[in-house]
Amino acid sequence: MPARQINLEDESHLHLLSVFHFVMGGLYALGIGFVALHFLMMRLFMTMPQGPRASTSIGIPASPPPPVMPPEIMTIMIVFYIVAAIIIASLATGNILTGVWLKKRIQHTMTFVIAALNCAFFPFGTVLGVFTIIVLQRPTVKMTYAANTRI
Repeated sequence: MPARQINLEDESHLHLLSVFHFVMGGLYALGIGFVALHFLMMRLFMTMPQGPRASTSIGIPASPPPPVMPPEIMTIMIVFYIVAAIIIASLATGNILTGVWLKKRIQHTMTFVIAALNCAFFPFGTVLGVFTIIVLQRPTVKMTYAANTRI
């Protein structure tokens, strides 16, 4: 049985979804910069002394107060930011790959998985994920993907 041609509406929707996945991947990549900026600002604030230097009764400056945060907490914070950056980088990579896969009409299952993961990120990820899942469930789209996997 020959594969039916995909109709123009499905073609248009798949093209738009691929563009939006590229955009979402770019936004996730931009998010890595925000995570880095947030870490730098938190590190700056948490390592500052607690207040102004106090002076003794005869006017000699006292030693500065210790930093607000112990080094163990800084280590935990670094691990948290590294894990967050890895997760965001994975989402960026997944969305960019999904954009490529939607253009080539391959990797139906992985595209579906990335769309489902996007649903967790309200509001844009949810909208993109739901629309991607709806389009991927159409019989004509499934047949197009099946025809491309046999090649």
